[in-house]
Amino acid sequence: MFSLLQVVEVPKEGPTIKGLKSRYRLNDTLKAECTSIRSHPAANLTWFVNDYPVDPVHIRRSRAHSSPDGFYSARLGLRLIISKQLFVNGRLRIRCLASMHDIYTRSSEVSVEIEKPKPRIRTTPLPVFEWEAALPAERYPHTTLVFAPSTNNKPDSGSSMQYKSLLVIVSVSLSLSYILR
Repeated sequence: MFSLLQVVEVPKEGPTIKGLKSRYRLNDTLKAECTSIRSHPAANLTWFVNDYPVDPVHIRRSRAHSSPDGFYSARLGLRLIISKQLFVNGRLRIRCLASMHDIYTRSSEVSVEIEKPKPRIRTTPLPVFEWEAALPAERYPHTTLVFAPSTNNKPDSGSSMQYKSLLVIVSVSLSLSYILR
């Protein structure tokens, strides 16, 4: 009976996550890459979203790259379509775990936010009143034309009583309501 001894060199640093934005909109594509460098053999990389392992459909595997000094670098890509279900309390936590057998485990985690849609402000244009085209009564919709006997006792053109037109302002609120209709 014989045993196999494997010598390993663990990475000096934890994995790094690159390519993420701090905010995403619904239906955006999230693309990220996790890298663990300088180990022997290459570290195993695993993606987690909100502490759940990511479905392999969303993972892009790359072969480990070797360097002339015998060390390896591992890379693992992630691609997700952003949906509301991915966010917990407005945040999406993405973690990359690097491990080697049972002697090395380190991870890096990044949180991103959902970008809230900008509110749309709808404005309703006020109606344009064409002053020049209006009939005399339409020019003063907030007033009432009243004919009343004159209190002037001086005879005017042969009549002791003259009807004069008076403009009586009904109400400021009526004029405002008419203009704002």
